Amino acid sequence: MELRQLRYFIAVARLNSFSRAAESLNVAQSALSRQVQGLEEELATTLLLRDRRGLHLTEAGEALLERAEMALEQVRLCKEDVLRRSNVPKGDLRLGVLPSLGEFLMPRILARYCQQYPEVHVHLRSGFSGFVNDWLAEGHIDLGVMHSPWWGANLVTEPIVIGDLIVALPPEAAARRLGLPEKEVYEIQDLKDLPMVVPSKLHAQRILIERETAAHGISINVALEVDNSSIIKALVKEGMGCTVIAYSAVHSDVKKNDLRIARLAKPGIRNDISIVTRSDRPVTAAMRAMINDIKLEMRGLIQSGEWPAEHFQLVGSK
Repeated sequence: MELRQLRYFIAVARLNSFSRAAESLNVAQSALSRQVQGLEEELATTLLLRDRRGLHLTEAGEALLERAEMALEQVRLCKEDVLRRSNVPKGDLRLGVLPSLGEFLMPRILARYCQQYPEVHVHLRSGFSGFVNDWLAEGHIDLGVMHSPWWGANLVTEPIVIGDLIVALPPEAAARRLGLPEKEVYEIQDLKDLPMVVPSKLHAQRILIERETAAHGISINVALEVDNSSIIKALVKEGMGCTVIAYSAVHSDVKKNDLRIARLAKPGIRNDISIVTRSDRPVTAAMRAMINDIKLEMRGLIQSGEWPAEHFQLVGSK
């Protein structure tokens, strides 16, 4: 017994006519008759009788009509419930973000998100883009907020912010001990002379820096390799070197005067912050709500001036 057969039978019974039922359902009358006949054969009983006054339901037909209408109403309610629930954020949300966003941005977002969507259980990881890329490609997270991925099948990238990397420097006393020049703007060529604290070679930030410096015929002077942004910043603060990094990663440190920054120019090194998902997995309501909140928070930070506009440009804004 199929839902289509029940719909056809209900139409014939209510309209008391095969021809009118076929017209209302926009199907051929012969097809309609075959479906009702198949229903009678399956149930091994007569459902409709014909006489000069038209069609009449048998006792079995009347029982089926009542049950069929109840069944189709339950199907309708089921569809409505599924669609309603599919638009309500709930369930698990596995999220991977850059360390800077994990420390600065996510507490703001999650404070609102968890209050607004209490049925969502958020699992948050933080790491360099290389780590987030791996977690997403291997299916350990549902959503990544990172620099554009370097590899991985089935990844869908939506850049939301484009910015310039900056040079992060230790406080003045430590900078003097290192003999770092006092500049507001460093050029790419200057990087060959600066002691650099950077991630190892597999990470997006290191790849980006070395690609740009190699294009200008120089190599960076690597003082230390560290695969943790908090440790990188702590080492720079202590005067172990400097680094090239996104402004978002050092915003809080600059505000507390723990680090100084200088622009990187001639040319600068561009990077993005992107939302990355997998094309082979559905974007759930919980993911859509989180993506929307991240975009709104970043837009607010830049438009308010809390993140200086000279370091960022919203994708799609003029």
